Amino acid sequence: VFNTHEESLSGSQKAYVEPEKPNIAADPIVQYMSKAQLEKSIERTRRLMRDAAKKMEFIEAAQHRDELLKLEELLKEK
Repeated sequence: VFNTHEESLSGSQKAYVEPEKPNIAADPIVQYMSKAQLEKSIERTRRLMRDAAKKMEFIEAAQHRDELLKLEELLKEK
């Protein structure tokens, strides 16, 4: 939020960006997980997504959702 019009024009303000969390599906170990291990990871990620949404941490919930979709895609390939 800018305090003055001049401050908004100066460009000194920067948007806050959440640091990205490591992508589990991009982890090489995930490629070697068994079907049962992937299913367990999917359930854990789903639980984390729901917990984040309950806490109204929607960006975190969306990151978990994206991870969940990648893990489910990997499971289909097994």
